[in-house]
Amino acid sequence: MKTKTNHLLVKQPLQIEALLAAVRRQTGLDHFGDETFREPLSRLLESCENEAHLNTMGRCALTQDILQLLINQLHIQRDRKEWPWIAAEAITAPLFIMGLPRTGDRTSSESGGDSAVSWTLVKTSP
Repeated sequence: MKTKTNHLLVKQPLQIEALLAAVRRQTGLDHFGDETFREPLSRLLESCENEAHLNTMGRCALTQDILQLLINQLHIQRDRKEWPWIAAEAITAPLFIMGLPRTGDRTSSESGGDSAVSWTLVKTSP
């Protein structure tokens, strides 16, 4: 169902309500937390629709990226509700990995002998 839904989304105009409905169906979750993201996301989608001249691959990539970010937001809100102490956890030494994938910007010595697994960087909730 995920693939079929996402495939259909690529063929229609980029609209926030359609994307939100898709991630709600996909995750079974519906609480996004603070919804101030709606207006900037609507502007982004409008700009991509009217100014970016995206080809099919570009629309597909954009749709997938936005869906993943919305899914992450739903999962973060779920996790904060289930484990409220997450918000109180101190982050004393954050790790920032910057650079394009597969360009050698991480070394095993920087990550304690083990490189970060890419899905842990994209899907932020367990």
